[in-house]
Amino acid sequence: MNKLLERAGLEYRVSSVSEPLSDLYQISVELQFPSNPSHNEAAEKWRALEACARMKLLGCAGLHESSPDFETAFGHIGMEFWTEHRASGDSQDKQGREWFAKFMKKAVAAYRNKEKPHG
Repeated sequence: MNKLLERAGLEYRVSSVSEPLSDLYQISVELQFPSNPSHNEAAEKWRALEACARMKLLGCAGLHESSPDFETAFGHIGMEFWTEHRASGDSQDKQGREWFAKFMKKAVAAYRNKEKPHG
C-alpha cells in the first residue's frame, strides 16, 4: 500500500496497527495531502470567479444540444463578470451562471481528455 500512495504523490502516516487476528491486521492510515501553493491559488481564483456578484451571458457556441459541436470538445462563451452589482440574482445573472456552468463542464472534460478545440 505504501508504494501505491507514494506513486500517487501522497504523504501518509500509519496511525495504528491492531493486535493480530489470525493472519489479519487492521491498519489505520492518515493521508496527508501536500500543500501546493499554486493549487491553492488556482482554487482561490476559481472560488472568487464563482462568487462574482453578477454574470451576464453575451453569447456562446457549441453548448446548445442542437449544435453540431455539442458532443465535441469545442465550446465558446462570451461573458461579463462583476465583482459588485445591485442586480445580482436577476434573470440575466441566473442565465449567465447556467451557461457558465455548462461551459465549464465542457472545458473540464476537454482538459481531462486533452482534446484540442478547433477554431
